[in-house]
Amino acid sequence: MTHLAERHRILARALADRGHTLAASPPPWARPLGEPSPTHAPRLRHAWATTCALVEL
Repeated sequence: MTHLAERHRILARALADRGHTLAASPPPWARPLGEPSPTHAPRLRHAWATTCALVEL
């Protein structure tokens, strides 16, 4: 695996982890994004979590 591919994998994992943490307990600044999607809608929840994590950056 190349250095860039490995770095991409690490950053993607960190972003996903942070997004899931934020979805579990949304901060006040995330209110404009709406409520996190329910866990039975994994695609929508993943999209919400990713958006929230990116906004936090």
